[in-house]
Amino acid sequence: MNRDQVNEQLRNVTRDWLNSDSVQKRLKSTEGLYSDVFVPGISEYYAEAVGRRILLFGQEARNFYFDNDNSLERIQDWVICYAMSQIDQTRMISAGQDSQDLPREKLNKSPFWSLFRKIVQQGWHPAWSNLDKFHRFEPESRKTIPLTGDDEVIFNSPVRKDEKTLVQKEIEIVKPDVIVFLVGPNYTKSLSIALRIEKKQLAAIRPTANAEGYCVRIDESLTKLSVPVYWSYHPAYILRSKKKGMSLDDLVEHIISGAKVE
Repeated sequence: MNRDQVNEQLRNVTRDWLNSDSVQKRLKSTEGLYSDVFVPGISEYYAEAVGRRILLFGQEARNFYFDNDNSLERIQDWVICYAMSQIDQTRMISAGQDSQDLPREKLNKSPFWSLFRKIVQQGWHPAWSNLDKFHRFEPESRKTIPLTGDDEVIFNSPVRKDEKTLVQKEIEIVKPDVIVFLVGPNYTKSLSIALRIEKKQLAAIRPTANAEGYCVRIDESLTKLSVPVYWSYHPAYILRSKKKGMSLDDLVEHIISGAKVE
Protein backbone atom coordinates (compact mmCIF):
# COMPACT_ATOMS: atom_id res chain seq x y z
CA MET A 1 0.00 0.00 0.00
CA ASN A 2 1.42 3.37 -1.04
CA ARG A 3 0.71 5.91 1.68
CA ASP A 4 0.96 9.00 -0.51
CA GLN A 5 -1.33 7.56 -3.18
CA VAL A 6 -3.91 6.53 -0.59
CA ASN A 7 -3.90 9.95 1.04
CA GLU A 8 -4.25 11.67 -2.33
CA GLN A 9 -7.24 9.47 -3.13
CA LEU A 10 -8.81 10.33 0.23
CA ARG A 11 -8.38 14.03 -0.44
CA ASN A 12 -9.85 13.66 -3.91
CA VAL A 13 -13.02 11.88 -2.77
CA THR A 14 -13.40 14.38 0.08
CA ARG A 15 -13.00 17.29 -2.34
CA ASP A 16 -15.52 15.80 -4.76
CA TRP A 17 -18.01 15.28 -1.91
CA LEU A 18 -17.38 18.72 -0.42
CA ASN A 19 -17.90 20.47 -3.77
CA SER A 20 -21.09 18.58 -4.60
CA ASP A 21 -24.30 20.55 -5.02
CA SER A 22 -26.08 18.95 -2.05
CA VAL A 23 -23.25 19.55 0.44
CA GLN A 24 -22.54 23.10 -0.76
CA LYS A 25 -26.22 24.02 -0.66
CA ARG A 26 -26.44 22.82 2.93
CA LEU A 27 -23.29 24.62 4.03
CA LYS A 28 -24.41 27.89 2.45
CA SER A 29 -27.89 27.67 3.96
CA THR A 30 -26.42 28.20 7.42
CA GLU A 31 -23.07 29.70 6.46
CA GLY A 32 -20.60 30.22 9.28
CA LEU A 33 -22.07 27.58 11.57
CA TYR A 34 -19.98 24.58 10.53
CA SER A 35 -16.47 23.51 11.44
CA ASP A 36 -13.74 22.81 8.94
CA VAL A 37 -14.13 19.50 7.13
CA PHE A 38 -12.43 16.44 8.61
CA VAL A 39 -10.07 14.74 6.14
CA PRO A 40 -8.84 11.26 7.12
CA GLY A 41 -5.41 9.97 6.19
CA ILE A 42 -3.07 7.08 6.84
CA SER A 43 0.48 6.99 8.18
CA GLU A 44 3.38 4.90 6.92
CA TYR A 45 2.82 2.58 9.88
CA TYR A 46 -0.74 1.84 8.79
CA ALA A 47 0.42 1.29 5.22
CA GLU A 48 2.99 -1.27 6.37
CA ALA A 49 0.74 -3.10 8.85
CA VAL A 50 -0.40 -5.81 6.42
CA GLY A 51 -3.24 -7.85 7.90
CA ARG A 52 -3.40 -5.70 11.03
CA ARG A 53 -5.09 -2.49 9.92
CA ILE A 54 -8.08 -1.12 11.82
CA LEU A 55 -10.20 1.81 10.63
CA LEU A 56 -11.77 3.59 13.61
CA PHE A 57 -14.74 5.89 13.05
CA GLY A 58 -15.49 8.31 15.85
CA GLN A 59 -18.56 10.53 15.99
CA GLU A 60 -17.06 13.94 15.17
CA ALA A 61 -13.85 15.91 15.69
CA ARG A 62 -14.72 18.42 18.38
CA ASN A 63 -13.55 22.03 18.08
CA PHE A 64 -12.20 21.35 14.60
CA TYR A 65 -10.92 24.69 13.33
CA PHE A 66 -7.95 25.83 11.26
CA ASP A 67 -7.65 29.60 11.57
CA ASN A 68 -5.03 30.09 8.84
CA ASP A 69 -4.53 27.46 6.14
CA ASN A 70 -7.55 25.16 5.97
CA SER A 71 -6.64 23.41 2.73
CA LEU A 72 -7.52 19.73 2.54
CA GLU A 73 -3.80 18.89 2.41
CA ARG A 74 -3.08 20.87 5.56
CA ILE A 75 -6.03 19.39 7.43
CA GLN A 76 -5.15 15.85 6.42
CA ASP A 77 -1.53 16.34 7.49
CA TRP A 78 -2.74 17.50 10.89
CA VAL A 79 -5.10 14.51 11.26
CA ILE A 80 -2.31 12.04 10.48
CA CYS A 81 0.19 13.79 12.71
CA TYR A 82 -2.22 14.11 15.60
CA ALA A 83 -3.02 10.40 15.50
CA MET A 84 0.67 9.53 15.33
CA SER A 85 1.47 11.81 18.25
CA GLN A 86 -1.08 9.94 20.36
CA ILE A 87 0.70 6.65 19.68
CA ASP A 88 4.25 7.87 20.20
CA GLN A 89 5.28 11.46 20.79
CA THR A 90 8.54 10.86 18.91
CA ARG A 91 6.67 9.94 15.69
CA MET A 92 4.92 13.25 15.23
CA ILE A 93 6.91 14.56 12.25
CA SER A 94 7.05 11.31 10.28
CA ALA A 95 3.47 11.28 9.11
CA GLY A 96 3.32 13.77 6.23
CA GLN A 97 5.64 15.83 4.09
CA ASP A 98 4.30 19.11 5.48
CA SER A 99 4.12 17.94 9.09
CA GLN A 100 7.30 19.58 10.37
CA ASP A 101 5.65 22.99 10.58
CA LEU A 102 2.59 21.67 12.41
CA PRO A 103 2.40 22.25 16.18
CA ARG A 104 3.48 19.33 18.34
CA GLU A 105 0.43 17.98 20.14
CA LYS A 106 0.31 16.87 23.77
CA LEU A 107 -0.66 13.34 24.72
CA ASN A 108 -4.46 13.18 24.83
CA LYS A 109 -5.63 10.94 27.68
CA SER A 110 -9.26 10.90 26.58
CA PRO A 111 -11.04 7.52 26.35
CA PHE A 112 -11.00 7.57 22.54
CA TRP A 113 -7.24 7.98 22.35
CA SER A 114 -6.71 5.54 25.20
CA LEU A 115 -8.50 2.95 23.07
CA PHE A 116 -6.39 3.96 20.09
CA ARG A 117 -3.22 3.21 22.07
CA LYS A 118 -4.57 -0.08 23.42
CA ILE A 119 -5.08 -1.28 19.85
CA VAL A 120 -1.49 -0.39 18.97
CA GLN A 121 -0.24 -2.25 22.03
CA GLN A 122 -1.83 -5.40 20.60
CA GLY A 123 0.27 -5.13 17.45
CA TRP A 124 -2.41 -3.51 15.28
CA HIS A 125 -2.36 -0.10 13.68
CA PRO A 126 -5.47 2.10 13.51
CA ALA A 127 -6.38 4.90 11.14
CA TRP A 128 -8.65 7.67 12.38
CA SER A 129 -11.83 8.84 10.70
CA ASN A 130 -15.20 10.23 11.77
CA LEU A 131 -18.72 9.44 10.70
CA ASP A 132 -19.55 13.16 10.72
CA LYS A 133 -17.08 15.23 8.70
CA PHE A 134 -18.40 18.48 10.19
CA HIS A 135 -19.86 19.65 13.44
CA ARG A 136 -21.90 22.74 14.12
CA PHE A 137 -20.86 25.35 16.64
CA GLU A 138 -22.37 28.21 18.58
CA PRO A 139 -21.20 31.46 16.89
CA GLU A 140 -20.29 33.33 20.08
CA SER A 141 -18.69 30.61 22.19
CA ARG A 142 -17.61 28.43 19.22
CA LYS A 143 -18.67 25.48 21.36
CA THR A 144 -19.19 22.25 19.42
CA ILE A 145 -22.82 21.18 19.03
CA PRO A 146 -24.14 18.12 17.14
CA LEU A 147 -25.35 18.20 13.58
CA THR A 148 -29.09 18.33 13.01
CA GLY A 149 -31.04 15.37 11.64
CA ASP A 150 -31.19 17.03 8.22
CA ASP A 151 -27.44 17.60 8.32
CA GLU A 152 -26.84 13.92 9.02
CA VAL A 153 -28.99 12.83 6.08
CA ILE A 154 -27.43 15.23 3.58
CA PHE A 155 -23.80 14.78 4.60
CA ASN A 156 -23.91 10.98 4.84
CA SER A 157 -25.87 10.34 1.65
CA PRO A 158 -24.33 9.65 -1.77
CA VAL A 159 -23.93 12.91 -3.66
CA ARG A 160 -25.01 11.26 -6.92
CA LYS A 161 -27.58 8.61 -7.69
CA ASP A 162 -26.32 5.01 -7.54
CA GLU A 163 -22.95 6.13 -6.17
CA LYS A 164 -21.20 5.02 -2.99
CA THR A 165 -21.26 7.25 0.07
CA LEU A 166 -18.14 9.07 1.29
CA VAL A 167 -17.73 6.55 4.13
CA GLN A 168 -17.93 3.64 1.69
CA LYS A 169 -15.35 5.28 -0.57
CA GLU A 170 -13.00 5.81 2.38
CA ILE A 171 -13.25 2.14 3.31
CA GLU A 172 -12.59 1.10 -0.27
CA ILE A 173 -9.46 3.28 -0.45
CA VAL A 174 -7.99 2.54 3.00
CA LYS A 175 -8.58 -1.25 2.76
CA PRO A 176 -8.77 -2.00 6.49
CA ASP A 177 -8.77 -5.52 7.92
CA VAL A 178 -11.28 -4.47 10.59
CA ILE A 179 -13.70 -1.54 10.79
CA VAL A 180 -15.11 -0.16 14.05
CA PHE A 181 -17.81 2.49 14.40
CA LEU A 182 -17.61 4.00 17.90
CA VAL A 183 -20.82 5.94 17.57
CA GLY A 184 -23.44 4.16 19.68
CA PRO A 185 -27.12 3.53 18.87
CA ASN A 186 -27.99 7.24 18.70
CA TYR A 187 -26.25 7.32 15.31
CA THR A 188 -28.34 4.50 13.83
CA LYS A 189 -29.86 6.72 11.15
CA SER A 190 -26.54 8.28 10.12
CA LEU A 191 -24.79 4.92 10.05
CA SER A 192 -27.54 3.30 8.03
CA ILE A 193 -27.28 6.05 5.41
CA ALA A 194 -23.45 5.97 5.34
CA LEU A 195 -23.38 2.18 4.86
CA ARG A 196 -26.54 2.09 2.73
CA ILE A 197 -28.31 -0.36 5.03
CA GLU A 198 -32.02 -0.17 5.75
CA LYS A 199 -32.51 1.65 9.05
CA LYS A 200 -34.87 -1.04 10.39
CA GLN A 201 -32.31 -3.75 9.68
CA LEU A 202 -29.55 -1.84 11.44
CA ALA A 203 -31.75 -0.84 14.37
CA ALA A 204 -32.58 -4.50 14.96
CA ILE A 205 -28.94 -5.27 15.82
CA ARG A 206 -27.90 -2.00 17.49
CA PRO A 207 -25.59 -2.19 20.52
CA THR A 208 -27.13 -2.24 23.98
CA ALA A 209 -25.71 -0.90 27.23
CA ASN A 210 -24.70 -4.16 28.88
CA ALA A 211 -21.73 -6.53 28.95
CA GLU A 212 -23.23 -8.86 26.34
CA GLY A 213 -24.39 -6.32 23.78
CA TYR A 214 -22.25 -3.19 23.84
CA CYS A 215 -20.24 -4.27 20.80
CA VAL A 216 -22.02 -5.94 17.89
CA ARG A 217 -20.79 -7.19 14.55
CA ILE A 218 -22.75 -6.03 11.52
CA ASP A 219 -23.22 -9.00 9.24
CA GLU A 220 -21.51 -9.06 5.86
CA SER A 221 -24.87 -9.58 4.20
CA LEU A 222 -25.73 -6.02 5.29
CA THR A 223 -22.37 -4.26 4.86
CA LYS A 224 -21.46 -6.03 1.59
CA LEU A 225 -17.88 -5.98 2.87
CA SER A 226 -15.47 -8.89 3.23
CA VAL A 227 -13.96 -7.64 6.52
CA PRO A 228 -15.48 -7.54 10.03
CA VAL A 229 -17.47 -4.40 10.84
CA TYR A 230 -18.17 -3.66 14.51
CA TRP A 231 -20.52 -1.15 16.06
CA SER A 232 -20.02 -0.06 19.65
CA TYR A 233 -20.44 2.89 21.97
CA HIS A 234 -18.05 5.79 22.16
CA PRO A 235 -15.16 4.92 24.52
CA ALA A 236 -16.16 7.72 26.90
CA TYR A 237 -19.55 6.08 27.42
CA ILE A 238 -17.93 2.67 27.88
CA LEU A 239 -15.69 4.01 30.66
CA ARG A 240 -18.68 5.62 32.35
CA SER A 241 -20.49 2.27 32.23
CA LYS A 242 -18.01 -0.02 33.98
CA LYS A 243 -20.69 -1.12 36.43
CA LYS A 244 -22.65 -2.47 33.45
CA GLY A 245 -19.76 -4.75 32.55
CA MET A 246 -18.26 -2.64 29.76
CA SER A 247 -14.50 -2.39 29.33
CA LEU A 248 -12.11 -0.90 26.77
CA ASP A 249 -9.77 -3.87 27.18
CA ASP A 250 -12.59 -6.32 26.50
CA LEU A 251 -13.68 -4.24 23.52
CA VAL A 252 -10.20 -4.43 21.98
CA GLU A 253 -10.00 -8.18 22.60
CA HIS A 254 -13.45 -8.71 21.06
CA ILE A 255 -12.59 -6.70 17.95
CA ILE A 256 -9.22 -8.33 17.35
CA SER A 257 -10.42 -11.86 18.05
CA GLY A 258 -12.87 -11.58 15.17
CA ALA A 259 -10.25 -10.53 12.66
CA LYS A 260 -8.27 -12.75 10.33
CA VAL A 261 -4.57 -12.19 10.83
CA GLU A 262 -2.27 -12.90 7.90
